[in-house]
Amino acid sequence: NELLYGMKSRVHQPMNESQLIQDLNVLKRFYISKGYCKVEAKVWSKPGKLGYHIVTFEIKEGPCFRIKDIRFEKISVFTPKELLEKMKTKTWGWFSWLTKTGRFDEVIWQKDLEVIETAYRNKGYLDVEIERENIRLEEHGNHLRITIPVNEGICYKIHQISLNCDQGEDLEVLKQCI
Repeated sequence: NELLYGMKSRVHQPMNESQLIQDLNVLKRFYISKGYCKVEAKVWSKPGKLGYHIVTFEIKEGPCFRIKDIRFEKISVFTPKELLEKMKTKTWGWFSWLTKTGRFDEVIWQKDLEVIETAYRNKGYLDVEIERENIRLEEHGNHLRITIPVNEGICYKIHQISLNCDQGEDLEVLKQCI
């Protein structure tokens, strides 16, 4: 069963509460990867017979969201298309059932935000900030519209490079290498 694959707790093995919490997180991660980004999960145990415990995982899936649209606010350095191409999070499309795209996954989402910031920094925008507290996830039925506000900051450029040689290197040879 795909749902139980990542869990480490097994029947007839010693009960480990910290492992149950890890298994709970595995279950939540599984549901999130299937588009249930509002999944709620709990685990509890009660004593059974002969020293065994009965462990119950309660899962409330919530709605399954498909990403309808991803928008960016306050951008001028990149086009929305350029930023979307850098991200693994994609909108729902005709082949999403096959490619498994178009669903909101929190772990992938956080990595995507870091990828966007890195792209800006690589272009000299060292002060770029994605305003995480102002990201909007708007629900429309089972569709999700995401709006990402970006504060690009200013572009830093190198004005001058100077070389000082203390080992007797030929300064003109070094300048040609730059």
